[in-house]
Amino acid sequence: MNGASCIYTEDWWLDAAAPGAWERVAVEWDNRTVAALSFIVRRRMGLRYLEMPPLCRTGSPRLSLPAGKDVTRRVATLDIVADLVSKLPRADRMELRLAPECPTVQGFVHAGCALTHTFTYRSPAGWTPPLLLANAHKKTRNLISHAAKTRQIEVSTDADRLMRLHRLEFGACSTIDRDGIARVFDAAQTRDRGCLLVARDSNGADVAAAAIVWDADCAYYWLTARDPMRATAGDNSLLIYEAMTLAAQRGLRLDLDGYGSRAAGLFLMKFGLEPVVRAAVNRSTRRWKLLNAVTNAFGSEREESVYRV
Repeated sequence: MNGASCIYTEDWWLDAAAPGAWERVAVEWDNRTVAALSFIVRRRMGLRYLEMPPLCRTGSPRLSLPAGKDVTRRVATLDIVADLVSKLPRADRMELRLAPECPTVQGFVHAGCALTHTFTYRSPAGWTPPLLLANAHKKTRNLISHAAKTRQIEVSTDADRLMRLHRLEFGACSTIDRDGIARVFDAAQTRDRGCLLVARDSNGADVAAAAIVWDADCAYYWLTARDPMRATAGDNSLLIYEAMTLAAQRGLRLDLDGYGSRAAGLFLMKFGLEPVVRAAVNRSTRRWKLLNAVTNAFGSEREESVYRV
């Protein structure tokens, strides 16, 4: 299928991120698949959750709409999304984050889902590294300039370098699926759909790294890790600048791929890229709402749940 699809909805990505665990519902018109939605089902605290597969930043339906006038296609999209939602398995909580400019947002709202805005930052089409520097905040330009004098950037396909830095930054007890990261990254780079940007110090030691993945439209600043004892404030800034270089070389836009805190959002804003909405849709049963109310009454809400639903 084609349509509103990005790298996070491709079968090979899903197979690597959630082998044997992801499911899909589809809508067919006249023996032709016009829409498909992938997801996983999990159980927590006795409740059933329908979510995006792990390591996916967005989970929009993949669309292949019939040809026709814009108004005809918009009406068809409403019907298609309603059909998709009706085919989903029963769950106490459904959460999906849609890609920017996804045409299905209104359809989910019409199907009874709630809507929340989350954000990412994207470069306009045709941006180059000089344009990024020209539009960046002065402090960000200074950080990039200083880091470029002391760091060497290397392009790599070795996921172990990212994993080593991730263990240094987050420790052995991190809940992130490191095996899953390695599977996804290996699957991406073998298809020429991803690489690692590594910042090295004057002694040749890896101090920070960013995994970049891409589809036909965008290069995504997917995952990062750093050595907390060696990395400086400018390392991530330099890596984002180098990601812009990589995106421009491939004729792609750069997507900074969302953020999980206010501080991270302000840091990314200073690169001058455009803030764009990644709509998050959800649907809940009364049982989930009751449990959520009790949980929030006796605990604090995670900041990440506000900025990256």
